Amino acid sequence: MRRTEAELRLMAPEEGFPSILGRAEVVRVDANAGDAGVRFVRTDSTARTASNKLFQEVQRAWSAAPELSHPSLCCQGGLVLEPPLPHMKTRT
Repeated sequence: MRRTEAELRLMAPEEGFPSILGRAEVVRVDANAGDAGVRFVRTDSTARTASNKLFQEVQRAWSAAPELSHPSLCCQGGLVLEPPLPHMKTRT
């Protein structure tokens, strides 16, 4: 329900992530999708510390993630060029 407060926890935090995130206010709920948006309560010292640590760990994880990109010649002028099909030898 919007405008209520909830105590947030990560049920299976990865190493380095805080498990208790503190209090947050529910600002958006989508019952069809089963998700909600929350805003951490600034007056809650646990929420301030844990949310800062959470965002730092997410940033660290993203910066360590491998990055791949297509060669520039495959996507030109808004078109995606498919790679050529392999050459098939004819059987004799």
